This record gives sequence, C-alpha cells and structure tokens, in this order.
Amino acid sequence: MQNKSKVKNLFSLFINGKPWLFFGLLMILVGCVGGNTSVKYRGSEARSPVAISAALQNDFKKALALMKKEKYEDAIPLLEAILAKNDQLPGTHINLAIAYMNVVTDDDKENLSKAERSLLRAVEVNPKDAVAHHQLGLLYRKTGRFKEAQTAYQRALSLKPDYAKAHLNLGILCDIYLQEFECAIKHFEQYSGMAGEDRETVSLWLSDLRRRAGIPEPPQQEQAAVSEVSP
Repeated sequence: MQNKSKVKNLFSLFINGKPWLFFGLLMILVGCVGGNTSVKYRGSEARSPVAISAALQNDFKKALALMKKEKYEDAIPLLEAILAKNDQLPGTHINLAIAYMNVVTDDDKENLSKAERSLLRAVEVNPKDAVAHHQLGLLYRKTGRFKEAQTAYQRALSLKPDYAKAHLNLGILCDIYLQEFECAIKHFEQYSGMAGEDRETVSLWLSDLRRRAGIPEPPQQEQAAVSEVSP
C-alpha cells in the first residue's frame, strides 16, 4: 500500500507543475519496488525444495523476523550461519543479499559485493529462480550497471512472465536510466494490466511517457483488456 501511495503522489506532482519533486519521489520508488524481505523460504521452482533441518528452519524464521523489523545487521550472522551449514539454499542466499543491500551506506562497495556474490550463488544453485535474477537487476541498477540490470530483469521475466515488480522495475530502468522509451512503454503496459488499484495511475505515467517519446496514444477501442494477476 505504501508503494501505491508513492506512485499516486508522483502524478499529483506532474499535475501541480513540480517535476523536480516528481523525480525525487521516483528515485525513492525505484529503491522500494523490489520489496525488503521474502516472507518464507522458497525452494526451487524447477525441482523439489532442498531439505533443511528443523533447526535451520527455525534460524531462518528468526532471521526473517529480524528483517521484517528492519534489523538487517542482526539477521546477517544468522543467515550466514545457515549457509555455512547448507550452501544449497537459494532463498537464504537471496535474503542475505537483501540484508546486505539494506545496510549499505554511501560508497559501501564491500556490502554491495557481498550482496552480489550471494545473488550469483543463488542463481548458480537454481538458475531458474526469477526472484534472484530480479534482485540482481535491482543491485546492478543501484551500482550503475544499467545494461546488466536490464539483462537481469529480462531473465526474471523470461522465467516468470507475470512478474509484476520486474515489469515495473524494467520499465523504470528503460525510461529513466536508458531512455529506451519503447522498452519502457512495453513493460509499463504489461505492469498496467497487473496493477489493480494502480491501473489509472500507471495509465497517466504511460501517457506522459508516450508524449515524451513522440508516440501517439492508441485508440481507446483498440486497447486490449488484460486480466489482473496476483503479484
């Protein structure tokens, strides 16, 4: 719900003629779209979940509880200890990377490198984990590696075409960072079909994007209806 209110605020700034505040809020949204924590351990989508002991499951729940309270520094040792005992857990690698990314300060290359290593390991363990690729996209965008971010988002979407957050983040990347307007329009349109309450707001964003790209609005009757899907 917080992300939805941020999106709505973006367009009120356009209407009120405050584009400098629009881009300030947009940068906040870009950082928030990926979400902060996973809510549960995710096994591989392509095979049976990796077996883990009850003790490790309990430690993982403790780590997630700390992350939900934004106590990332406290969660990191727990997640590292789990992986020291079982390195075949992509969900744990992803959550460790998320924790590292949330303790990053200005010019903190060490924690960003640790986050990247964790995500690359998650992809190594399970190349078909769309969440790992999406998180890599967020990390690459954060470190200014925009083409790599684009590739990572595209990989996430090739694995999970209805991944709403990946469509939104790829649209933002193509619009703001790459100025690839056709790419941005394509993924904002995909996200719009999944946006639910955000549909009207995203339509305003799309209209402005088409205006900046010099692309005419499609006739209303030709716009295909897209069914809502779960996030």
